[in-house]
Amino acid sequence: MEVTIQSIRFDADQRLTELVHKQLEKVLRFDNGILDAQVFLKLDADRGGFHEKVVEIKLHRPGKTFIAKAERSTFEEALDEAMDGLLTQVKKLRDKQKE
Repeated sequence: MEVTIQSIRFDADQRLTELVHKQLEKVLRFDNGILDAQVFLKLDADRGGFHEKVVEIKLHRPGKTFIAKAERSTFEEALDEAMDGLLTQVKKLRDKQKE
């Protein structure tokens, strides 16, 4: 799976990009037909003195695109929430195909 990570309004450190790759490996356990992933890491507008961290992930497989987005106070929390949403979508499709 080809992974593209774009950090918007900041430079992502290596630890964060490694975490993204590690989380995306979990999805491959449920669907190895995923061709590529686009990950957008953003700092949202200043709200009350701090920036919200936004993670948006798009997974592409033949005939289907999975999309999840989450906003939290840390990238780790936002990434976990977005991955939970993606795993739910992938599992639902897998179960539907088994029927």
